[in-house]
Amino acid sequence: MKQLFAQVAQPVADMLTPGAFLGTWRLVTIDGMEWDIPDSRENAVFFGYAGSGDKRSAFPKVRVVALAECASHAYFAAAIGGVGTGKGSGEQSLARQLWDDLDEDMLLVADRNFYSFDDWRDASASGAQLLWRVKADLRHR
Repeated sequence: MKQLFAQVAQPVADMLTPGAFLGTWRLVTIDGMEWDIPDSRENAVFFGYAGSGDKRSAFPKVRVVALAECASHAYFAAAIGGVGTGKGSGEQSLARQLWDDLDEDMLLVADRNFYSFDDWRDASASGAQLLWRVKADLRHR
């Protein structure tokens, strides 16, 4: 599935698609989501459950962070992982796998959850323009 997605997933809007471009920049966004997956022992071990104790989700969940074209909502890159609480299981960690999928003709709009100086630097190395929200109390050191 991963190879098939990589071969066929791509932006689909053209310059005449309303809301697809700002000047010459293709408008793209990044966001994360969680999906319930079948409740099997293997899925529980590999992906985990959201929450804990009596607040634990009923089914194991997979976390997906994806790049999508704003106008068409077409996904063109994605990273998938578990929802565990270990290092590398959060949205930011998965997003780091996607920076190389950005192009210099893109403007990436991101929520404040994705901002860190290192991630900004790494995403901007792709040549893409970045428009990211940041926390209101962000301070320069």
